Amino acid sequence: MDGQGSEKGSQVLDSDIPSKRFPKRAPDKLYWEDPDHDTHMPDRLLSDAMWNYELASRAAIDSPECRRATWASVLAAFAAFEAHVNDYCYRLVRSAGSDLGELERNVCDEKYSVLREGQFKREKKNYPLEDRYTFLYTYRHQEPLNKTTTEWRNYLEAKRIRDQLTHPKPPLASPSPDDAKQVIEAVQGMLRVLLKDPTYFNDLIASFESLQNWVQQTEGRF
Repeated sequence: MDGQGSEKGSQVLDSDIPSKRFPKRAPDKLYWEDPDHDTHMPDRLLSDAMWNYELASRAAIDSPECRRATWASVLAAFAAFEAHVNDYCYRLVRSAGSDLGELERNVCDEKYSVLREGQFKREKKNYPLEDRYTFLYTYRHQEPLNKTTTEWRNYLEAKRIRDQLTHPKPPLASPSPDDAKQVIEAVQGMLRVLLKDPTYFNDLIASFESLQNWVQQTEGRF
């Protein structure tokens, strides 16, 4: 009788499995270092975005130089945003190790678990950038991402500007340096939201201020 009760008590019931939950956070650890991983690439991309914005703002409006620099700035800013998200995921997997759950690891590695011929396998899966960003936010802060904020609205507008360049549709219009500035500030805002009270990137937020100071210091050099 006791054995039956014990067996019943060990069973996992459907009611015990939550329909949804926040990502389970692994214990904070120092980053695992990879000599082949360029940890400065995300910041360099953001620096490139600001550099090209400066070039665009000093060129004649709607000139070829202005257009090229503006396009380069917008694309570099979004590349920087994605690079920061990917870098965070990469470091998280390698620092947390076995403490990171399978579902959390799948999102970081952009894979999913599937049953193939009686065996579980992890296969490639492309997650939208916004989904991985939202995952990282809820992982870090254990609360839903508020998508009614100014930062999120600015990001959606920045994405619209980017899409006009990568998927141009009539009525066609050339972007202005102000568009590039808007995209850079939107990316900075999204990273600030993600990394507030940072455990890992303690120096990243400070780098934003140094980049902005650099913009002011380069005034008149071109």
